[in-house]
Amino acid sequence: ELRSMGIPVETVLDVSGELAVISDSAALVDRIAGKLLGGQISAPLRSQARTLVESRAASDPQRVAEALYLIVTSPEFAQQR
Repeated sequence: ELRSMGIPVETVLDVSGELAVISDSAALVDRIAGKLLGGQISAPLRSQARTLVESRAASDPQRVAEALYLIVTSPEFAQQR
């Protein structure tokens, strides 16, 4: 219904900057935290995100999705809103 009215029904994220640092887990997590948490990320969340990212191959684009998902679903992100 929305599409027939000319309203886009998808959301597309530009993650090109994150893909540029995909092999550096610390840089990837800090970049995402900078955008989504204003750079204020707790040590436990940073550690969890890095561990999750590092469970994937260094060139796997899924690293970005994993870090985004963990941070967006964290209580820290919910409190930012």
